[in-house]
Amino acid sequence: MRSVTTALIVMATVTACGAPDGIGDGSGDGARRVVMVSGRDDHGLVAVRNIALRPAPDGGGVVGRLPDGTLAQVREVRGAQVQVSASGVTGWVDDFVLRGELRLAGPPPGCRVHLAGRDLPAGTRVEVLSLDKETAKVRLIDPPHTVGTVLASNIAELAPLPGQSCATAGSGRTDHGH
Repeated sequence: MRSVTTALIVMATVTACGAPDGIGDGSGDGARRVVMVSGRDDHGLVAVRNIALRPAPDGGGVVGRLPDGTLAQVREVRGAQVQVSASGVTGWVDDFVLRGELRLAGPPPGCRVHLAGRDLPAGTRVEVLSLDKETAKVRLIDPPHTVGTVLASNIAELAPLPGQSCATAGSGRTDHGH
């Protein structure tokens, strides 16, 4: 089984404090259930390859680390601190390193993704509602309220530029392996 975490990156709608738009407190429809842990800077370059998880919202030692691009389940939100679980570890991180809005990018040559009975173009914005092994239940952001499942590997940071195949621009990673 191919590791999902290494193939995934995300774009996020960020509020003034850096919180992924709509993570919320878990009580409303806009609350995110799954987010992506990101060590990327504003230019999309890897600044931190593994994000430290803390035992409490106010800090403490490190209970584990999650690699850049890991999809994580939101457990609790306290202000700007979010408790997440992934890969057998649970801990607290600042919401600045979490992304709630993702984009779809299927396999080349068309890079389209099939969702809810139709093909969607690469770059379609979604929020991930749940993750089950290699499939993700997603809700389209535009148009809203369409829900369906896709392969988790079809969630990527950037859609390919016009004229490029997913194989050359696929994940949108801009760190070139550095």
